[in-house]
Amino acid sequence: MTEISSIISSIKNGECDHVALGIKEGSFVEGGPFREPVGKPGATSVVFEAESNNGSRRAIRFPKGNIPDKDHWTRLKNLSKLVSYESSGGTGLSNPTFPIAPFEVVEKAAMVEGEWIPAITMPYVEAVSLSEVVKEMSGSGDREGLSRLLQKIVLLGRFFQNSDWDHGDISPGNIMVDKDCFLWVIDPDTLRHSAIPDPPVSELGHPSCAHPRRSPTEFEDDLYKFPLHSLRIQVEYLIDCDAGTHVFEDEDCILISSEDISDPRASEIIRMIGSNPSLVENLEQFIDSCEASSLEGANSMLQDFHRPKPVPIGLGSNSRTTKASEIAYLPPSRINAPIRKETPLKVPNSMKADGLTKETIVSMTEVHLRDGNRHYTALLGQKIGNRIGVPVRQVSKKLGYRGYSHLLRESGLSLKFENTGSDPNGIVRMAGA
Repeated sequence: MTEISSIISSIKNGECDHVALGIKEGSFVEGGPFREPVGKPGATSVVFEAESNNGSRRAIRFPKGNIPDKDHWTRLKNLSKLVSYESSGGTGLSNPTFPIAPFEVVEKAAMVEGEWIPAITMPYVEAVSLSEVVKEMSGSGDREGLSRLLQKIVLLGRFFQNSDWDHGDISPGNIMVDKDCFLWVIDPDTLRHSAIPDPPVSELGHPSCAHPRRSPTEFEDDLYKFPLHSLRIQVEYLIDCDAGTHVFEDEDCILISSEDISDPRASEIIRMIGSNPSLVENLEQFIDSCEASSLEGANSMLQDFHRPKPVPIGLGSNSRTTKASEIAYLPPSRINAPIRKETPLKVPNSMKADGLTKETIVSMTEVHLRDGNRHYTALLGQKIGNRIGVPVRQVSKKLGYRGYSHLLRESGLSLKFENTGSDPNGIVRMAGA
């Protein structure tokens, strides 16, 4: 068992690998009467802040309690590589539309009670939890701010809906809101990607957000869906409430608690939400999903996340409408083409000469296909894959969109991108070459 006090002692004694952590020696933020490193504890970890070698701030997340085994950290390292790649759009540049916070795993971060323990490091983002932001906006009557947050929650749902990513602990405390009202999903312990095997189930999500009948033995599909619908309904309700109507007593939830989810028809807050006529239909779906005997059944009762309407212009000095670039991670609206049965895709000779395998070329799924400044997600890649006879999970790390186009030409298919003007994502058509 690793105690927070032991981690603090190790940091104070300089028993950290500052080089591996990428931070300056002695740069941990300190406070309190004894000038000790300040850690923010969570359920399974404690987070410290330090200064990196280039002067930026970094968050250092040490595990507490029982340290997970090596397989856990190997899995996180693989996820970290995928997140890093996709957060840069495969170009090495920042992709502001990718909502999963980047992180790195340091296997030997600190010597604690004679044993090396790992840590997760990430850039320190000037952000606060969704719970805090919602409560502050509700208390001050900032309906315009809540409306922007609602849009972002829907966009986050669309991201998970249309990608191979999932998260098993979506909660208001694991979603951070930065100064630009962008949502960052943190806590990679339950982060999932279809290309990486799931670990044994050890967490069932936050009780105030997770479905009460999630499987305790296996990971199910679309774990994000139920909690994000719950958060969406709560924010929708607060938009129309008078300032200061609600007293938020629980730091770990907004309005709906585990008790409300377990027995929604007896819940006072759910009854209050239902008093808003515009929310009745969505709320009934949510209530039915709460009562479903399984998560799969619950998800089948919930709608997909549809693109939100832009916030009207003129919502205050810091307000702005949603731009097309802000919804860049949404897939094309439709793909029109008959499915053609093709022989399994072969690696072109020109690529073989470079020593590339099919697995290398189509190895990175969530990487965005690029046409100019527009981005297209894995959904397009998956549908292309269905048509050319190979499971195209990801675009080539090395060759990017050009390499993908080459593969398509070799397979007898071609892509045509059209910008209709009315649809910022355009229309993607596929036809035989």
